[in-house]
Amino acid sequence: DRAAVAALTHQALAAGAEAPYAYQARLQHEDGRYRWIEVVGRVVERDARGQPTRLLGVQTDVTERRALESTLRLSDAALRTVSQGVLIADVDRLILSANDAFTTITGYDEAEILGRNCNFLQGPLTDPQTVDAIRQSLRNQTEFFGEILNYRRDGSSFWNELTISPVRDGLNRLTHHIGIIRDVTNDEIARETNAQQARMAAVGQ
Repeated sequence: DRAAVAALTHQALAAGAEAPYAYQARLQHEDGRYRWIEVVGRVVERDARGQPTRLLGVQTDVTERRALESTLRLSDAALRTVSQGVLIADVDRLILSANDAFTTITGYDEAEILGRNCNFLQGPLTDPQTVDAIRQSLRNQTEFFGEILNYRRDGSSFWNELTISPVRDGLNRLTHHIGIIRDVTNDEIARETNAQQARMAAVGQ
């Protein structure tokens, strides 16, 4: 990155104002591997001709941070391609993000739900016992799996196969909840139809 760094440095030093400058670039470590550094600095002294004579700068190794950011971007891209709706919430159960499949299933855009409690999909016919089971799992910081009747943005209901998983850090502290939803309305209708047919057949006998 020598040429890019030279151009950025020249641009920063040529600026009339003493504004800070910053950029990221690769440096080659003595072991041959490359490390990413972030450079932040400013000109602190110039001569009578305006040429910089003294700089103040800090270099920070951001290799791991960039690797984490790259992993997060890949994870986000992967989440947006899966067919199940995915919600990520904080420890207070407030929504931080949702994928495209969530919008397809529920009709809610991500911007409409950020910061809301995860229970906003519940409605008048949602089973209270299932809601209690979810709350119990959240209190105990354990995984929940089950089916629940939820409501879309347009008010229509759908059967939701729901998984809620706790996420912990390296010290085993709860940091997030991940919710995965799958519309199983057609499966529920098929089960009810089969059950009704079985009941009618039993009556007929």
